[in-house]
Amino acid sequence: MISRILFLLSVFLSPTHSLLNGLHFDANYLPIKKYTKLAQNRVVGIPISFKDESEALSKNCKIHRLKDKDRKNCVIEEREHGGVYTKRAFYQRSIILNIYEQNSVGEFYKDTEFTILSPYGRAKIRYEDLLGDGKEFIIVETLEGFTGSGISQDILAIVGWHRNKFTPVLLETTRYMEAFLTAHRQQELKASYNFLNKGTNNLSIRLEYEFLAIFPKLNITKQFSWHEELSWNEEKFSFYSKELEKVKLNNFINNVEKSIIQVRLNILDLDINNLSFELLDKTKIVSLYTKWF
Repeated sequence: MISRILFLLSVFLSPTHSLLNGLHFDANYLPIKKYTKLAQNRVVGIPISFKDESEALSKNCKIHRLKDKDRKNCVIEEREHGGVYTKRAFYQRSIILNIYEQNSVGEFYKDTEFTILSPYGRAKIRYEDLLGDGKEFIIVETLEGFTGSGISQDILAIVGWHRNKFTPVLLETTRYMEAFLTAHRQQELKASYNFLNKGTNNLSIRLEYEFLAIFPKLNITKQFSWHEELSWNEEKFSFYSKELEKVKLNNFINNVEKSIIQVRLNILDLDINNLSFELLDKTKIVSLYTKWF
């Protein structure tokens, strides 16, 4: 009880903000109700506000423009390794992006959280203006997908701000390996990528796929490669087009490609607002690959 009282006092008496009168609030940036909820759920080691950009930078909050080219955000990467460590990130086996918005007087207030699955802390995050419009996308490389005995998967995720939420515009497996010695089977998929016409509305991503399957007991080896180019669709705010993917589904070259297409269609049908295992599982990106053969 005493600790709860002290917590409430720390929230209401903090010199950098006021929940009572909202002196530091701009209605265009952060509603009182939302801020109060964040204050009540504050995480040890993660501030809920900064008085200015200098203080934000001193607390490892990196400046980006994720929601609007004319408005600054700052981001604290809450993670077990390489960012700000918290017990929450450790127990959730995730990276949690704490995203702050700057108001009209230069203060930053925590506004959004975005969770990224990373059970082993290998996910690499960068921020890039892909369209040349001043807004940055969140690019997550080596996002850890299905991981277990004999299975390892890396996913490339590109996330952007659209219609008041962060949403994935692309989820693609860049490495998937299955090695079951008892089943005498090994499968590996690799995909490299590069952006074309970066910094323009004609942006696209080219994916080069290589697949190898070995069945030593049966003396069978299957190997093939193919490539795809996915164009940015501003209207859909995605690298995927349901119409095009459905056409591909009727003309797939192999079962691996078919699985990838099905995942894309699942992504388009889902409302995805984080990269937790639960949502990745719903897309089937972490489960379809064992059905290749």
